Amino acid sequence: MNAAYLYPQLEKLEEINDKRQILWDKYHKAFEKFEANGLIRRPYIPKHCKHNAHMYFLRFKDLKTRTEFIDFMNKCNISTVFHYIPLHSSPAGLKHGRFEGNMEVTNKVSDTLVRLPLFYSLETSQQDYVIEKVSDFLNDAKH
Repeated sequence: MNAAYLYPQLEKLEEINDKRQILWDKYHKAFEKFEANGLIRRPYIPKHCKHNAHMYFLRFKDLKTRTEFIDFMNKCNISTVFHYIPLHSSPAGLKHGRFEGNMEVTNKVSDTLVRLPLFYSLETSQQDYVIEKVSDFLNDAKH
């Protein structure tokens, strides 16, 4: 069953990756000015690395701002989600794991990161709407 679902995607792998890269690049360019103003942080890809553009995220200054952003985007009918719960604080991590230190950086990233819609069938008009609404939120003076 999985093979029947995944095989057509493998046949179109290059096309799918190319489209995701175009979408990723468009987001990255659109939000450059907001990072320059210190409102967000965008993904950083070292020049010597190539990535597969499987997701695009923004990082906000704190959990409160990220929560306000997710709520704002939901009101605009755009689904944005936080990315992950750190392993050290997940139920399995608490039960089976161990770590050293206070995990300050991991916790900060978890609290401030939000993923934007990025998938093969995302239309240009849909992405433009996402960019418009993200920009509206970031241009609001209270953030």
